Amino acid sequence: YAELLLEENAENLDKTQKQYAREIHRGTERMANLINAILNVSRIELGTFKMEVKEFSVTEAADMAIKDYERQIKEKTLVLVKNYARGLPPVSSDFKTLEIIFDNLISNAVNYTPEKGKISVNLSKKSDGILFTISDSGIGIPSDEQNKIFDRFYRASNAKEIMPNGSGLGLYIAKMLSGQSGIKIWFESEGENKGVAFFVLIPLSPPTKQVEK
Repeated sequence: YAELLLEENAENLDKTQKQYAREIHRGTERMANLINAILNVSRIELGTFKMEVKEFSVTEAADMAIKDYERQIKEKTLVLVKNYARGLPPVSSDFKTLEIIFDNLISNAVNYTPEKGKISVNLSKKSDGILFTISDSGIGIPSDEQNKIFDRFYRASNAKEIMPNGSGLGLYIAKMLSGQSGIKIWFESEGENKGVAFFVLIPLSPPTKQVEK
């Protein structure tokens, strides 16, 4: 309902009412994201996170993840550049896993890139799979904190200043899930206020163990 109130055709709300609706929407999103993150952590650590291998297009998966953040991208007047290689083959993997990984990375790029900044999403074919790359002109990761960025509950000091209520679970979940599905994830950042690039290498087919399962 908060989303409906924020639609452009909701002309009956004044500026203050729209701001209240926006805060309600952001608050419910934060709660929902936190609950989902905690549930996913529990499932992963207990070994009950179920993966279903199927064939799908990484291009479609990336576009679906981006679509969820179109409103925030518009509100912050961010420049989004997509560069997808043509003729990318489908992958055989767990769609839900890739969806969670993409969602966490896109969310971070949107949240930690200042207004009128730039986000680039690229897909390219490599010899060992398809490479998803998302880079931004955001706050970056302090050099002395980069070795902890995938730790559970860890948040970089500059990220805490911008979003004090973050859970510190997003990248931890992404790393844990990637390890279970044969996906590789890493990043590059020259330091604070110099942006960051995350890379996700998705194999065309899952590890043998998962195929048998």
